[in-house]
Formats: sequence, structure tokens, C-alpha cells
Amino acid sequence: MKHLILLTTLFVTTLTFAGQKELEIQIYRPDSVKVDSNLGSKSMVYFSFPNANDLSGTSITYGLNDVEGEHSLITNQGDLKLETIAGSHSLQFYYSPDYYEEYGVIHIEAGKHYYYSINFTPAEMMILTEKPVIYLYPQEEQYVQVKVNPAGEFTFTYPKYENGWDVLASPDGKLIVDDQSYNYLFWEASEQLSIEEIDFNTGFTVPGLDVTALLEEKLTDAGLNGTERADFITFWGPRMASHEDVFLQFKFNEECDQFGELEIEPKPDNVYRIYVVWQPVDQLRIAPRAQEIPVMNREGFTVLEWGGQELPSTTMVRTL
Repeated sequence: MKHLILLTTLFVTTLTFAGQKELEIQIYRPDSVKVDSNLGSKSMVYFSFPNANDLSGTSITYGLNDVEGEHSLITNQGDLKLETIAGSHSLQFYYSPDYYEEYGVIHIEAGKHYYYSINFTPAEMMILTEKPVIYLYPQEEQYVQVKVNPAGEFTFTYPKYENGWDVLASPDGKLIVDDQSYNYLFWEASEQLSIEEIDFNTGFTVPGLDVTALLEEKLTDAGLNGTERADFITFWGPRMASHEDVFLQFKFNEECDQFGELEIEPKPDNVYRIYVVWQPVDQLRIAPRAQEIPVMNREGFTVLEWGGQELPSTTMVRTL
């Protein structure tokens, strides 16, 4: 089984399902609640599993206050109905080795029907490496060959990538490819990512409304110029700002080889790569250690690349 550790200050309980010790876990919030006077002191709780596949012989293993049970999937929703009493109850769900176990707490009042959706987090997922753009700043106009070896498969390139780009680059950043002018070289690729590869211990958590200010500050610290900052922020900023809170982490230089490797001839004097990996945090917040931002060296023939990955939205955060 794969385990998912959750961090919040809302509730702490001891879980023994699947050998776990004391964990800090999230509060499950119902999709809807209905009053039913016929229930008396009891309550009914319903769970659906929107992303659990309808596989023959597959069932949901669940724990309610450390009492285990199994529920066979009949439909993709796989509704599970449990009778309980008022109070706080710990819950655990296990679906398959391809997904993490889910842990949570529900707060129940008597005489009500509660409806919850439980979405399992895949242990591995296909993630799009988005908008990596490459700027070239030679000291004089010259021809440059640029190759990218993505970690996954290209999903889009612009201009068209054919065993690399052959570029006439100018000191002001203007690029000519096949007699057409460009401000930068663009590529995207998809790759399979394991959630266990993601380190939530360093980075930043920020309200969506404050994302622009944070990006302005950190990109300025990094040494990006006004045009480069604007390109970065106008792509990522609106997407991050649409969420209540986000976690973001920067990757720099050699760390960015995990997304793709660059080959550039003639060899630049300085290559600066900055990627952002981020995730909507929703109801939970984490407190990672703030990252130090290395400064871009713009002396000589300089190359800048930025890009990033948006991780799937979830109310559960893997951390610490």
C-alpha cells in the first residue's frame, strides 16, 4: 500500500489501519447535508469515489474508527453507505497500489444524511511540462543550434522542432528561424511523475491574490529583466491567482534536467534555467522552508530558460 501523510492543524487522531501511527489529517467536508427526523440519534453517511475505476474484483477497503470493512465497486461512483452516530470519526480508504491511501476525519450531527466525494490521488500521473521558453543573448549576431531532450514526449514546439532549432540570434534577443522572427523558442512535453518525487519541504505557500507580488519579487531577485518577468507572470500568474492558496517551488539550473536537457552550440558562457512546480493547496496550508534564489549571470553569451509544472489540484498535501 502507498501512504499519504497529511499536514493540518485541524485535528489529530491515532490511526492503525495499514500500520500507520499518529498522523495529522484533514477534515473531510461534505458535498451536501440533508436533515431527516426519522433517523433519531443516528446519522447516515454516503461516500462516492469519482475516480475509482469499475474493475472486476476490485473493492474499496475502508476503516471507520479503526474498524475495517470492504466495499465492492458496482459503478464508477461506487457509493458506500454507513450508519453512524454523532461525533468525530476517523476514516481511511484504500483502493489499489496505484493510488495513495486517503485519511480524514468527519464531524457528524444526529438526524442527518451526509454525502462525501473521495478522490484518490494517483501514485503516478502524467504531468505536462509547460511553456519552457528559451531566450538567447549572444554578444554578437551569430548562428546557434539548440536541442532539447525532454524527460517525456514533446506535445508542442514553436517554431517547429526538427532534430533541433537552427537559429540566427542577435544580442537584443531577436531570433530568426527559417526567415521568421521570434522572441523565444517554445516547447512543451508530457512525462510520468510519481508524487513521491515531489519535495514539499522547501518553497513558498502564498494566497492566490498575492502570487503576482511574490513572483515579481523572486524573479527580480533572480535577475530576470522586465520582459522576461512579464512573460513568466502573464503565463503562470492568472492560473495561480485563481486559487485561494498555492504551494510553489522553484527549480534551478541542473535541477531542471529532470524536465529536459539542453544542448546548445556554440556553448554559451552562462545558462540560467528556472522552473516553477506548483499546486493549488485549497483548504490546507503548509509552511515550507523558504528557498534561496540564485542570481542569473548575464555576462557573455547568455541563455535563459523558464518553464514549470502544475500539479493536480487536491485538498491533501504531501509534506514533511
